[in-house]
Amino acid sequence: MIREESPLRRLPLALPPSQLVFVDGLRLSLESAALAYHRLHEGLLAITVASTKGAHEHNTLIAAGVDAWCVVDSLRRFRRLLQHTPGVKQNAPGCQQFYRSTGALETLRDSAQHLEDRASQALEAELPFWGTIAWTAVVDADQNLVAQMMIVLGALRTGLHPLPKTLGRPIRGEVDHVVLRAFEEEANLSDALRLADHVGAELERRLAEEMGDATDRFSSDLVVRVDLKGVDEPAPEQASINEPAG
Repeated sequence: MIREESPLRRLPLALPPSQLVFVDGLRLSLESAALAYHRLHEGLLAITVASTKGAHEHNTLIAAGVDAWCVVDSLRRFRRLLQHTPGVKQNAPGCQQFYRSTGALETLRDSAQHLEDRASQALEAELPFWGTIAWTAVVDADQNLVAQMMIVLGALRTGLHPLPKTLGRPIRGEVDHVVLRAFEEEANLSDALRLADHVGAELERRLAEEMGDATDRFSSDLVVRVDLKGVDEPAPEQASINEPAG
């Protein structure tokens, strides 16, 4: 998550306009992904807890699907912008690792944007129309007990929905390794966001190094409010049309 005092939120006026618009877009895309992932994390944790009682709020499942696809869309936008941002060293290890690990986001996002073309593919492969979300949740940290969970979004048909292979991988937080699988493609949203965060931190560091002394900076994310007071006016008289005399 981008810090409140991050230089990405107060871009220097001296930043070249061609670079400013891209850096601003990167910041907004990353914050959008982080916000959606936070909601997704909390929702999946609630579903995990509710599963011990065998009860689920239907809207919680739908919200998880909405947030997961929002993460995909935001990170894919971040990825595209990063590839075209002036001044970014595309061969840097952090960028290259991010690109290699997030290629599936392109396929997922494009498939979601062309659902009408993918419907027959989903039908033939007996795939859920909106995919599956799988995750690993810590049930009891003292006993090293975890649960692997999955949501199947959409009408249930016969078919296999494999759980992601997370055995032996460290688990960060109460919910981790959130994997969205759809259209025969999958992406680990937890890993993708962590890698994007590393790229964002490097952008912050470079911006602070190059323009840390700049005092003239742009504000960002302004809220505008205008209060309007109505004025009572008498209603205009309704004109009447008289029938011409016979």
